Amino acid sequence: MGLVGLSSAPIIIPTNDEDGSDCEHELIPLTPTSRRHKKSPNKQKPSSFDFNQTEPKPKKMLGPPVRGVVDSLDEVRRDVKELQRQQNMWSTRRSHGVHMVLIVRATEPGTSPCEAAKWLSISLLIIFVQCWVLSTIVDESSYARCVDHDDCHIGEFCAPSPLNQRINPGTCHDCYVTTLPMSRIETEIYWLYVDDPTYWSSAVSHCTSTDTLPLRCDFLVHNRLMLSGGGVLVLLFSAVVALIPTVADLDQAADERAVMSERGLYKKSSSPIHVSTRALLYISHTSRVHFVPLLVVAATVGLLIADSLNSQNFLLNGLAVGFASNIDDLISFLIVSEAERQDVETFRDVVGGCTGFVRGVV
Repeated sequence: MGLVGLSSAPIIIPTNDEDGSDCEHELIPLTPTSRRHKKSPNKQKPSSFDFNQTEPKPKKMLGPPVRGVVDSLDEVRRDVKELQRQQNMWSTRRSHGVHMVLIVRATEPGTSPCEAAKWLSISLLIIFVQCWVLSTIVDESSYARCVDHDDCHIGEFCAPSPLNQRINPGTCHDCYVTTLPMSRIETEIYWLYVDDPTYWSSAVSHCTSTDTLPLRCDFLVHNRLMLSGGGVLVLLFSAVVALIPTVADLDQAADERAVMSERGLYKKSSSPIHVSTRALLYISHTSRVHFVPLLVVAATVGLLIADSLNSQNFLLNGLAVGFASNIDDLISFLIVSEAERQDVETFRDVVGGCTGFVRGVV
C-alpha cells in the first residue's frame, strides 16, 4: 500500500485483491489539515491595470550578468529612439534640390564622361540663370532705367547706358558725376554718345536744382527720415525671409560635397571620376557656395533700399528675392520624379547625414 501525502488534489491509491490482481483505485479525500494548503483554481489575484502605464515595468534583476544584458537592451532602445528623432528632424528640414539629383546621376558608377557632362551642364545652366536673374535685380535696383531726368530719384540724372551708350533707355546716376572733369572716361562717354548737344547742359541744370546733398544719396537720406520703428522690424523680417533659401542652398551644397566625396572626387576610389566631370563638379559647387550667396545679399540690399522705405515695399521685395534664390528647388519639382527624389534622399542620408553647411564650406 502506498504512502499518503499532503497534496492539493485527491490522492489516488491503488489496492490489491486477495488474488493479487489490481482493482479500482480509491479516491481518498483531503484531510482538513492538508486542505488549507489547497489553492482554488477559480480564485485569482485581482490584477490592477494602470491606464497611464505605456510599457510593463521591468522585473527585478537577479544578478550582475542579467543586469548587464538589460542595461544593454535599454541602451539599444535609447539609440533607436535617438535615430528615429534625428530621422524625423531631418525629414522635416530636407528640401528637394535639383543639383543633388543631377550630381548623383553624373557620378553614378559606369556613367560615361559625356553623359556626366550632360547632367552637370544642366546644373551649371540652372546656376547661370539664377545668377543672371539676381545680377539683373542688382543692376536694375542700383541703376534704374530712365528716358528723362525726372524718371530718376532726387539727386540723380538720366545718363547714357554703359552698354549701348544710349539714353532711350538710359540709367540713373548720381549728380556727383556731372561735376567730374573731362579726363574721366564716364564724362567722355556722356559727351560723345548723347544725340542732343544740349542734353548734357540740361543734366547739369537738373542736378543744380535738385541735388541738395552733393556728396550723399539724396533719396536715401529723404527716405530714412520717413522710416518708422515698425518699418525697421519689417525690414529685418524681410531680410531674414530673403536669406533663408540661401542658408538652405548652403546646406544642400554641404550634402552634395559629401556625395562627391563618397563617389571619389576627393579621394582615391575603385572607379575614379573623369577629369572633365571633376572640373564641372568643382565649378558647380564653388558657384553655389560663393557666387550665388553674394548675389543674393546684393540683390536683397538693392531691392530693400531702392524704393520708399515702408513696410509694404520691404515685404514685397524680400519675398521677390526669396523667390529668385529658390529657383533651383522650384525646377526640381518640374523635372524630377518623386521616386527618384526619394532614392536620392536615401542615398544622401547614408553618405551625408545631417551635415551642416559650415562643415561643407570649410
